[in-house]
Amino acid sequence: METYPEDELTLRDLYLILKKRARLIWSGAIGLALVALAISALMPKTYESAAVFSVASSKGAKPAALVEAFKARLGTAGFAKQLGEGDKVTWAKVRYDEKKGYLRLTASAHDPETARARAVALAEAASEGFVADQLISLKQELKKERADLKASLLALTERQKILKAAFAALPKGMSSPEASRALRAAGANPLVAESPDPAAAYLRLELAKVEADMAAKTGRLKQLEALLSDEAALRRLAEARSPLQLVASPGLPLEPVAPRPLLNTVLAFVLGLFFTVFWAFLQAALEPPEETQVAEKPPAVSG
Repeated sequence: METYPEDELTLRDLYLILKKRARLIWSGAIGLALVALAISALMPKTYESAAVFSVASSKGAKPAALVEAFKARLGTAGFAKQLGEGDKVTWAKVRYDEKKGYLRLTASAHDPETARARAVALAEAASEGFVADQLISLKQELKKERADLKASLLALTERQKILKAAFAALPKGMSSPEASRALRAAGANPLVAESPDPAAAYLRLELAKVEADMAAKTGRLKQLEALLSDEAALRRLAEARSPLQLVASPGLPLEPVAPRPLLNTVLAFVLGLFFTVFWAFLQAALEPPEETQVAEKPPAVSG
């Protein structure tokens, strides 16, 4: 038969401890659950509304980098001022799903209408920020293209002058059959090889190319000048190029996300059971051992 040391608790001892203090355990757990339920009922409700965007790459910048830049901007006083807040936005949350490429902007408030209004304002501010970045980048690109076109037109104008001067100074002469064959063998333009005056034909052809290039670049330059002076057109282009595109608009929340009375009550009950059971065992361990009384033997009767 297996024996146990006197100071070792058996399962029966544990059961007796729990049975002895069952009222303490259950009353503590239920009491803590009721307190949690009461606090949950008194706490103000919190509603959330969210807007969902898709994020694409923009000029070599990965979507994750764009989202991090937006998070940094969200924490600035300028962005808070744009939303009509103080120094910082405290009711906004940003979550980015890198696998799906979705950006979720969530706004919270103590009533559904305010939560939705905040989410709409947050979504508009985010879209405006990305469009503003694209607008700045677009203007820089167009201005650079305009400067390159002006430099190219200046070079073409100088070449046009050189060709015209060479054409004016060119002596007139007839082409020989040998010269035509040589030009064809060299891969010259047939218009030049078969011309009665190959040199003049060559200069006229080059001059025509230069003037056609100048006309195309001049037309493009006029387009750029008109575009740079049209803010509405630039904004439409920036909106089309924005990497942030709305997928789902903010809706009116129907149920609060906090507090959760049922969940809080269950958690409080479980924690209450844990602590009261622990307290019951602690009390049992701190109690002094019960003294056992030994009956005295009766005195022996002498004969």
